[in-house]
Amino acid sequence: MTSRRLFVSGIANNVSEDVIRMYFSRFGFISELLLPLERETGMNRGFAYITYSDQTSTSKCLEENTHKIKGRDVT
Repeated sequence: MTSRRLFVSGIANNVSEDVIRMYFSRFGFISELLLPLERETGMNRGFAYITYSDQTSTSKCLEENTHKIKGRDVT
């Protein structure tokens, strides 16, 4: 069984869930996006879990070698 869920790291802590969703939705419909936040600051913890609605979208995302959000490489 192949996964539709991706772990994305290297996200700048001032990037919002909306920015991440907008960037990664170009590969397909995102059925779930989890962006953990720091309790003290409310800023993100630098990583996210993205689940696509289908495997094709996940594959399209993985085919792209580099991803940049607000000028920063994310993996």
